[in-house]
Amino acid sequence: MINVRGVIVTVVDARRIYNLGSKEVDDDSRIVIIEVDDERSVGLMVDMVHEVKDIPESCVDMMAENREGRSAYIQGVAHYQDNVIVLVDADVMFASAL
Repeated sequence: MINVRGVIVTVVDARRIYNLGSKEVDDDSRIVIIEVDDERSVGLMVDMVHEVKDIPESCVDMMAENREGRSAYIQGVAHYQDNVIVLVDADVMFASAL
């Protein structure tokens, strides 16, 4: 847990969610704060953050709920500034972790 502006926030290791091997925290490690809903925030420990982007909704293609072969964790794909960015569904990801 960490204190974020006076609020205690649970930190979840992304490697555990995805069943990856553990890794020591280093200078590249970051905690990304995700607002799960209006009352809860969760910290997600990740190996590294390359960049934070504000992506317009018009650039996002949402995945169909019933699409065959769809990963439960992928919410959609954004095509932004000559990049393809996979958007993770935080609700699904944290449902099993919390």
